[in-house]
Amino acid sequence: MDQYVVDSGTIGEGCFGSVQRAVSKATGNPVALKRIPIARLQEGLPTSVARELISLRTLQGHPNILTLHDTFPRGMGVVIVTELCTTDLVSLLGRYSATNRLPLADAKRYLYMLLAALEHCYKHRILHRDIKPANCFITAGGRLKLGDFGLARMIPDPASQAMMTHEVATRWYRAPELLLGARRYYDGAIDLWGVGCVFAELLSGTTQSVLFPGEGDIDQMSKIFHVLGTPNEESWPEVKQLPDWSKITINACEGVGLRAVVRETASPEALDLLQGLLCLNPNLRLTASQALQHPFFRTPPFASLNPTIL
Repeated sequence: MDQYVVDSGTIGEGCFGSVQRAVSKATGNPVALKRIPIARLQEGLPTSVARELISLRTLQGHPNILTLHDTFPRGMGVVIVTELCTTDLVSLLGRYSATNRLPLADAKRYLYMLLAALEHCYKHRILHRDIKPANCFITAGGRLKLGDFGLARMIPDPASQAMMTHEVATRWYRAPELLLGARRYYDGAIDLWGVGCVFAELLSGTTQSVLFPGEGDIDQMSKIFHVLGTPNEESWPEVKQLPDWSKITINACEGVGLRAVVRETASPEALDLLQGLLCLNPNLRLTASQALQHPFFRTPPFASLNPTIL
């Protein structure tokens, strides 16, 4: 801790602990100190802390992954030192309103960087499992950095049929297969659903534009089906095999469609990409690599994908 000078109070808090702004004595650069209390250090690091450290160390070097500088024990806890970001997508969207929305060129830029970060994750077989605006940090230079890998895990071999928890991702950004209890092998498609939800907010351009703000899992599915329609064996053949499908009563509906719930000026290309990300059937959902090649990124309004100024 002696190598850092804390120069402000707490700049962020969560279930993990707190974050403070500090300056590195060695470089003079600002950094973020994430303090995580641990009840019994002798029992080892909590799973969430281990996942975050392993993921960040594995993914270092990519321009859209939060940079890890250091980690060390401190009292009854551990401190993770990362680069300091000035804001996140939640706060950024909070600066805009229905009469002053985030420019579409900026929405395109941030989406591209988020997809690039996930493509890098999947090349290293890492699932993030908590994609949401609060985990998309923005640097002073305007670059999006994906962080908070506390729910991350390695993508298992499909042949292993590994059991995994469905209780991941914040509810508003949770994929329908997780809401329906998927526990046996899933992949990056769950993250891409979250990307679609984030993209919808970017398209709408304000912080009051959460696409599926469910108050519980059943209400969450109801809101999803209201927009996208209910799945059936033709559109999603495997849906009835999911553990919780038979436990709920679903009234069939066609859905109002995404055009009804996003910015009226959204282009056909934007809507097509959004539909590909928010496909109910995870087997047909776009991958990060496919989404990066979508025509949406090659049509106006054009945006710098390597920003220097926010």
